[in-house]
Amino acid sequence: MKLTGKAKEEFEKYFEKLRITPTLEDEKGNIYSGMLTLIGFYKLPPSMQWGMYVDFFNSLGVYPIMFNEAYIPAVNTLWQVFEHDPSTHDCWGNKSSACYGDNGEYNNTTAREAAIKKAVEVYNNRVNE
Repeated sequence: MKLTGKAKEEFEKYFEKLRITPTLEDEKGNIYSGMLTLIGFYKLPPSMQWGMYVDFFNSLGVYPIMFNEAYIPAVNTLWQVFEHDPSTHDCWGNKSSACYGDNGEYNNTTAREAAIKKAVEVYNNRVNE
């Protein structure tokens, strides 16, 4: 999942302000601590990047989500991107053009990628208007 344009620029500022410093303990009780860098973040698997991207876009008023229609992982996973609070609107009850989604055949990985790609497009279009 790669961000582009203004979305990437704003995400990197957002990330740097967070100053994420995880502390880990191994099985022998040794404590390790260090700051997660952007380079380290970009090396994480997409499933781990997803949560950070969701929080970032939510802070901008763009809401990428994914869910599984059958509640079985990797079977018909759907995605949506809202330009309004999804707790008060949904793509079916709200006829606004500010909701995007696809009920094609996605698995968890491809649904995440599609949702973030659309969130990037929505945000970049918003700031370029």
